[in-house]
Amino acid sequence: MLSREELNKLKRELSECSKPLYLFDDDGDGVAAFIFLYKFKKEGKGVLVKARPELNDMFAKIVNNYGPDRVIILDVSSMNKDFKDLVKTPISWIDHHDPQEIKSSLISYYNPRVKNHGEYSPTSLWIYEALHEGNKELEDASWIAAAGCIWDHAIPDFIDKVEQKYPYLLPDKLDIDLIKYHSPLGKIARMFYFLTMGATVSANRNMKVLTRIKDPKELLEGTTSQGKFLLKNFEKLNKQYENILHEALKVTPVENTILFIYSDDKISVTKEIANELSSLNKDKLIIVGREKSGEFKMSLRYDENLKRALEKALENVEGYGGGHEMACGACVKSRDFDTFLKILKDELGLRKK
Repeated sequence: MLSREELNKLKRELSECSKPLYLFDDDGDGVAAFIFLYKFKKEGKGVLVKARPELNDMFAKIVNNYGPDRVIILDVSSMNKDFKDLVKTPISWIDHHDPQEIKSSLISYYNPRVKNHGEYSPTSLWIYEALHEGNKELEDASWIAAAGCIWDHAIPDFIDKVEQKYPYLLPDKLDIDLIKYHSPLGKIARMFYFLTMGATVSANRNMKVLTRIKDPKELLEGTTSQGKFLLKNFEKLNKQYENILHEALKVTPVENTILFIYSDDKISVTKEIANELSSLNKDKLIIVGREKSGEFKMSLRYDENLKRALEKALENVEGYGGGHEMACGACVKSRDFDTFLKILKDELGLRKK
């Protein structure tokens, strides 16, 4: 976990900047962390980190063109040498993936896994812990951070505050799958993710509107013009998602593996399809992929051995990937997919000899 000393240092860094630039991952956790932080600062610019979760020279150019006094990185797992060399602005980097080696005096790195590599706690949790105390607006916005945690399959310690303030958001039983797939709070978590989809211009517009939302009913019921706008956009995307999920649910497991590949050019929902299939098939390897431009882009779910097995499978193919012990993402060339799948299943002991 992050110590109180680290959280206080992070709060000081965030408090003292006046023109921040936020670079955040395009999933429910990254979005929630950004919205919550923006409510604290009420200034700066947010930029989604879409596709491969790595900061490179393209993002360095965005930073230098904007000219911030601090860069705030949320839920992004890596940055390459070009980004480090080109960006000369102080950076606060908050993440919960595999710890990175930091050699720059410009970077303050906050990752609970530095002290405990096995810990799993979302970025939105630590943004909440660093900023909410003594701030009524942020206390009332606990539902935002909670939705980010739920998206990343974690029930935060402060869920009781959400339950007390917004009892209609949660089911009677605080079970992660029940909350994520069968509750209003779970719907909000999905909205955060879905609203990053599509063209970058429309996704960034959605993010800007999200920072103006004050109450969860705006999103759930469209009680304001901003909420109505976002709810309409979400429902369009959710309809496409439900159609894809319907096809995924028809797949018959083979060698304890559910493999679902689709080629829809309109929407990429491999993460959420994989999560939902995993919640229904906890003992099976889940691979959900989208084939496009000669590549398979995949989300994978299994037990604690998945990350190690994925690393092994990627050694023999053209591709990349990574993530957490039980939830990973990967991209491999279409021509290498059969080889990749064979090695992965061998490593997990799932392939019949």
